[in-house]
This record gives sequence, C-alpha cells and structure tokens, in this order.
Amino acid sequence: MIHMKSVYAYWIPAAAVALAAEPPSQMRAAWAVRETTEEVLKLAVQLGVRDIVLYGGPGARNVPGTAQPLSKPRADYQDYLAVRQRLESHGLRLAAIEGGFLHLARYRDVAFGGPKRDELIDELIAEIRDMARAGVPIYSYHWMPSLVWRTPPVRIRGGAEATAFDYELVKDVHDRRGYEETRRKLN
Repeated sequence: MIHMKSVYAYWIPAAAVALAAEPPSQMRAAWAVRETTEEVLKLAVQLGVRDIVLYGGPGARNVPGTAQPLSKPRADYQDYLAVRQRLESHGLRLAAIEGGFLHLARYRDVAFGGPKRDELIDELIAEIRDMARAGVPIYSYHWMPSLVWRTPPVRIRGGAEATAFDYELVKDVHDRRGYEETRRKLN
C-alpha cells in the first residue's frame, strides 16, 4: 500500500524546464516522491503520471529514489543516473530533484561562513554537477533553516486529507527552541 503522505502533486512551470531535453509549452502536473518503488512507479503509470519530482539531493541520507541508507559522503553520478533510468524504464520522466540541506548541522558553515564553507560548497557543486551529467534537468532547493512548516492536516473536497498551515497555531513561536517544541507537538 502506498502511503499518500509521501506522494505529492506538483505543477512544473514551463519556464522552469526550459533547459530540459523536451521543454513543455505549458505547465504540467508532476508527482513528488521519496522512493521509486515498483508499487509507486506502477501506480504512477496507471494514473497517467508522466513527470516525477524526486525528494533528495545534497544532504539526503538515502541513495536517490530508495530507502537504502547512503554509505558514502554523498550521492554521485551513478546514483542519479540509476534513478533516472529506473523512471524511464517505466515510461516516466525525472522532472526535478527537490530538497534542502541548510537545516542540517553539517551545512551550517555554508550559511554562516564557517571554517568548512568553501569545502562544503565544493562538495555541493560536485553533487549538483553529477546530477546534471546524469540528466537531472532541475535541482530545486530551499534555504529554509527550519524546513517547511506545516500544522495538522485538514479535510478538503471529497474527504481527502491535505497538508495545511494555520498561523494561529504558531504565531507565538519566536526562537529555535520554541520552533522545535511546537514542531514536535504538531507533527
């Protein structure tokens, strides 16, 4: 059974994929997933999904598209090529890889100019270049030091569950400690 909390729908603007091998003339829908299991890929094909956005990139702890822990400092060309080819073998297209790394303690020197800044930036550049060589058309990253804020899910049309953000539940959070406590309560 697929847990829908790990599958999201995305809209990919045409301008964002202008450099892709097959640029679209309009916005198109995509599915965002963490893992490219056989079950997820079969369901995507059955639903007529064409584009996949994969969560991952620099800082990810797993081999791209899998639940397998990464056993080396970072994913490389072969890892990204393998996940792209896996998607293509099911008639799917890797539209983008999305992630963020700034929230990880390891990368704080990048954000705050620490002693390992240049070394870490070189490592990030190498991984992003490996993505490009493997045919990943877009790397979408965020610079959010506390990740994406969500509050408890809500019910929408047809009784479906959707992620939500309710400012009233977090308006009194003003520091890192308050953030961490509130996030634990809400998630």
